[in-house]
Amino acid sequence: MAYKISRFKKAGEHKLAFETYYEINKNPDEDVWIFIERNQLTQYFYNIFILDYLICNRDRHGANIEVLEKKGVYHMAPVFDNGLSLLFSCYNDGMAMENFDRLKDGPVNNFAGTMSLTENLKTVPKEMIAAVKTIDLGETIIFRGMETLRQSADTAVPRQYWNCVRDMIGERRDHIAKIFD
Repeated sequence: MAYKISRFKKAGEHKLAFETYYEINKNPDEDVWIFIERNQLTQYFYNIFILDYLICNRDRHGANIEVLEKKGVYHMAPVFDNGLSLLFSCYNDGMAMENFDRLKDGPVNNFAGTMSLTENLKTVPKEMIAAVKTIDLGETIIFRGMETLRQSADTAVPRQYWNCVRDMIGERRDHIAKIFD
């Protein structure tokens, strides 16, 4: 079975790790968050903090965030490389999936933010959090674009994994209310 690989880099675009972009363009003694604010990238990073909390992503180092450039115009790449998220360490172990701490916090490797998914989430403006608390996170939303993969009889990932992922994301979304209320 062939799967379509989606590429976000368009023809003529060059990619640059965000940590490199920051090092090249920061003001002397400017920390990464001040740089993000100065470059009006807070919304982008708040979205990453929300996503990483929901999927329990523990690896958002500076090379897992990219800037795309074409003819001197720069923009942030879509979020990618979520390999150390969800239930990555137990996708083929049913007992480990069921026993995984679905509200796990850290430590996490973040270039922007802290080593805590919860602490990063707490920096997000309340109006963005309010929207997340009510968003539909049913299977059709969570697994959009993966229908064929999830339904394939020859997939290496068992149905139990997909169910645990769905449940974990729902529990983490519901837990946001406890963090902010």
